[in-house]
Amino acid sequence: MKLTFPDLDSAIGAAKDAGFSIGTPHRNEPIGLMHGSFHIAKWRSLHRCDRKLCHAVIHQSYPGEVTVVLQATCPKAPATALCTAAVAASPKEVA
Repeated sequence: MKLTFPDLDSAIGAAKDAGFSIGTPHRNEPIGLMHGSFHIAKWRSLHRCDRKLCHAVIHQSYPGEVTVVLQATCPKAPATALCTAAVAASPKEVA
């Protein structure tokens, strides 16, 4: 599932509030997320199998929106909390 946030700070804040550990950011590379207390290296330093173990991944492009991709391995409760935060952070269109 893909979630959209207006910027990197709001995505990271929502992930922390939902109980995720945040990987080390490096330039515009993806950032790994794991629910619980973990130390996550830079994306380029993670082995392929470690990347697959991540519960979610933040994809960013400068400047602009940030996409958080939830993996099938992500626990349900924190995934729901992150989805709720994404909906709250997204701009609302007024009809």
